[in-house]
Amino acid sequence: MHRHRRKNSEQNCRKQSLNGLHAWHTLGARVATTTTVTVLDKPNRNAGNVICTEAPGSLGTITGGPKNGQGFIWWHVGYDDGCNGWSLQGSLALQ
Repeated sequence: MHRHRRKNSEQNCRKQSLNGLHAWHTLGARVATTTTVTVLDKPNRNAGNVICTEAPGSLGTITGGPKNGQGFIWWHVGYDDGCNGWSLQGSLALQ
């Protein structure tokens, strides 16, 4: 009986940590760029057109996503400077 409980607890923790990867990325979440970010009109490096480039530390709000493209997770961000487009998750940090 104790083994079963422990196994379920471990599975729940694992599930929460996997789901937690995206938990902070929700519509309306405030983010900052962690590196120079090329903002695209589509969540795809090959098919998307460059809208703008955001410097490290640029602030914005998640307005859409997530989308999976080319093995990357993309979020649509409305940056405070007026640029709006798709940015890679790995280049964003929660504020």
